[in-house]
Amino acid sequence: MESKETEEIKDKKEEVKRIKSIEAVAESEGGKLLIEEIKNKIAFNVDTLVNSFLTMPEAQMRAVCANIYSLLEVLRTLNRAEKDATIAVTELEKLLEENKE
Repeated sequence: MESKETEEIKDKKEEVKRIKSIEAVAESEGGKLLIEEIKNKIAFNVDTLVNSFLTMPEAQMRAVCANIYSLLEVLRTLNRAEKDATIAVTELEKLLEENKE
């Protein structure tokens, strides 16, 4: 059972490392520029939908919507990185404390 807990702690440490890396990107100057660019692309795609939905072929509309969805997922990941990192660190601390007992 202890090896399972150790594996769980190892996995949580990897998760913290991954999320902290995303957080570092989001907080960097380049990350801030990336976030603004993503917002601009989302606005452009929404504008495309609004202005063309009556004449746009359904396949193209689906493609634009899929693009918006993908951009929103990236934006959410970047914007939630700080909160996700805090949660992951708290969970790791809890696991480490439980493993001491």
